[in-house]
Amino acid sequence: MGGTPGALGNYAHLTSASRRTALRAAAYAEDVIHHEDRIMYEVSRQSLLNKARSLADKRGRDFVLRAEFMREFGLNDRHVLRHFDSWTELVQEAGLKSKARQPIPREDLFKEALKVFADCQEVPTFQKYRIKVRHGETTYRRRWGTWTGFLKAFVMWAEEKNPGLHLLPQLREITSARQPVAPSDLTNSGPTTRTWSRGEGRMLGPFLNFRGLEHEPINEQGVVLLFGMVAEELGYVVESVATAFPDCEGKRKIKGSQEKWQRLRIEFEFESKNFLEHGHDPSGCDLIVCWRDNWPECPIEVVELASAIQSLDDG
Repeated sequence: MGGTPGALGNYAHLTSASRRTALRAAAYAEDVIHHEDRIMYEVSRQSLLNKARSLADKRGRDFVLRAEFMREFGLNDRHVLRHFDSWTELVQEAGLKSKARQPIPREDLFKEALKVFADCQEVPTFQKYRIKVRHGETTYRRRWGTWTGFLKAFVMWAEEKNPGLHLLPQLREITSARQPVAPSDLTNSGPTTRTWSRGEGRMLGPFLNFRGLEHEPINEQGVVLLFGMVAEELGYVVESVATAFPDCEGKRKIKGSQEKWQRLRIEFEFESKNFLEHGHDPSGCDLIVCWRDNWPECPIEVVELASAIQSLDDG
């Protein structure tokens, strides 16, 4: 595995196959702890390091993704945080690189679309398309805004890469006939998708598909839930949550050679400007956590979760 001097320690002299076997054996053997007449299962600090190195070597690269690591070894964040302050600390101590989720190349999305369209008799709606591809709606919406926007970009790509695609004439007709629309939920902007008047059911936001949260927050309660899901990875811990202002008391870890934590008064809002509309006193709050930051002149520090989760693995 290139680019990781020291990461493989005493295994570096072995052949690739032997090194992989040795690393995997070490990764599991250290979980078994002999205590008097009992055998206990425990994931030690060294075991986590060995597991990270083993998986990186297995994949032939110098980094390990958090969700991939958890799935491979049946672990969760508690196993890691028992021995390390963060996932980043674990991978760095293992001699690996910390790698956030990277944008999916446009070429990959177009090639995936080409395979789907090649098997279709007509251009599908996005609802039908999304069940045939690996990536969720958010991937397309963040980049092209609408289903039509994606189709227009695909047509330009396909005319150069695969001009013989049988659906190209239909795609050209669809994308040239439709007027540009504002970015919105892709499933509500497909070429043949109907819209409906609001009924009695609960309203949901656009698809997010982030871990266990299928839809984007549409209110303050959704922001509270999402923050609770990612607080540790963003460097925060929660002490208490209440209905009175401010909503939350917590701490964040301060960078430095010694472990120090800063206490924070946190207010949750769907949009940062709701803080002003609710008449809250800025002197009584240190941090606003929101889904969208729409208050450029805000006198308080703001964490916009819609942006913050982009650097996290959606596991």
